[in-house]
Amino acid sequence: MARSFPLQKNQDFLKSFNFALHQYKLEFNVTPNQHLANALGFKTSSQFINLLQPYNEKYMKVDELFLSMDNLGNHTKPILDFICSKYGFVCTPKAIKENISIDNTKDLLLLIGGANGNLFNEFLESMQDKKLDLEEIENLEKKAYKTRALLTQFEHDLKEQKKALQDG
Repeated sequence: MARSFPLQKNQDFLKSFNFALHQYKLEFNVTPNQHLANALGFKTSSQFINLLQPYNEKYMKVDELFLSMDNLGNHTKPILDFICSKYGFVCTPKAIKENISIDNTKDLLLLIGGANGNLFNEFLESMQDKKLDLEEIENLEKKAYKTRALLTQFEHDLKEQKKALQDG
């Protein structure tokens, strides 16, 4: 049974996906559209590009999203950040046990302090007129998300260090 109304594509998701493609292109100096079209089994890159057009009736399947993300490697972070942020989660890279050290933890804590300071400063600047507009709120949300992601990673690193000490 066909739907009686067209589903609207999420513009912010498409922007995040295209940003990930742009990052991939910059790093590898290739056009990712053809690479992903091949990985997804499309005959032409335009078939893949159509999935990313806001008003095209072709939609990306979940399996196609996963295959695209598998091929984008480290460049999937903008896509994951969008999905996590939309549903109230924080996305941070998984810590690797060998890379966790006191120096890394100290550096991460310094990043958290800096991000927290930036968030606080942005809030003070936004409140100079005694009210927050939509753009100011969105900027504060982005900075708060980044700060929370760093704090979550810091907590994860500490848990991994604790676990290593208990197991060792």
